[in-house]
Amino acid sequence: MKSRIFIGSSTESLKIAETVQKLMEPEFECEIWNKNFFDLNQSTYDNLVQKAPSFDYAVFIGDPDDMVIRRNTGEQTEKKIAPRDNVYLEFALYAGILSAARSFFLLDEACGIASDLKGITMSYYADQEGAGTHDLIGVGKMHDTGDRSERRGTEQFCR
Repeated sequence: MKSRIFIGSSTESLKIAETVQKLMEPEFECEIWNKNFFDLNQSTYDNLVQKAPSFDYAVFIGDPDDMVIRRNTGEQTEKKIAPRDNVYLEFALYAGILSAARSFFLLDEACGIASDLKGITMSYYADQEGAGTHDLIGVGKMHDTGDRSERRGTEQFCR
């Protein structure tokens, strides 16, 4: 039985989610959030909580979707691009349910990151000059051992 991976993203970063899916299959069974994941008459949050235990891993895509104003020190502020707030929430939710060791945040290298996540080693990708091709940098490749109790480490994949 293949290990299952949930892939979460904003609508704007679905192409990156699909790229991750292509890279992970056929070794894993991947499910992207927009492919009939949510049940009728339930909240998004309830669906995410109820379905999380059916996955072995989760990958969340942090694309530069929003402009945020961040306070530096005192009265100084700066504008930065950042992932959608819901992607942060869903990453934290799955890290709490599946564990931090099985939940991954894949971040566009141009994005700012929430200060609470600065101590966590992230995987990054780069958009090749807006060409729509994504070079996934430092993405850990998980290997399916066939035994759900044993998971092996990471190694580089993609160019």
